[in-house]
Amino acid sequence: MLKHEQKSKKKDPVGYKTLELFLPKNFTYMDRISPHFSGTFSMTHDPKAPYTFKSQHIMNARLTGSNDSNIDANAMDNILIGNSGNNTINGKDGTDIVQLSGVSSEYDISSDSSEITITDTQNRDGKDTLINIEVLRFTDKDILVSEIKKVSLTYKSHPAMKVGWLLC
Repeated sequence: MLKHEQKSKKKDPVGYKTLELFLPKNFTYMDRISPHFSGTFSMTHDPKAPYTFKSQHIMNARLTGSNDSNIDANAMDNILIGNSGNNTINGKDGTDIVQLSGVSSEYDISSDSSEITITDTQNRDGKDTLINIEVLRFTDKDILVSEIKKVSLTYKSHPAMKVGWLLC
């Protein structure tokens, strides 16, 4: 808690409680990252990156544009969306969801012990590397990453079948 927050809480506890009702600690809207951004967007506080003073309170982030950019999330339960470039998305702690643009049959998914690689066969979402992500959200269903890793399968889209799993 910041010094001025501690003073406010002590001097006017009722007013402070009222403020907390109207001004939540975390931002729950989908924060759209500029299409001109490149590099890694951090959602954890880093004194060397002043923008993280605010971004540490973001729960949901979406990369826009087509730059090969990345997201390092925070300890909250996040919803994260890549862009059309190739992205690395690290959910860190919490239960994190990566939201995708199409149905599950339009993606190739592979995993190893530490990460998931997902490729959009329709070229909307690029090829993304996912670390510390718990759920893949498609327009038709959610897939738990633990289920993919448990059986060590690779999901390959198949135009005729619209679905298919291949053993690795």
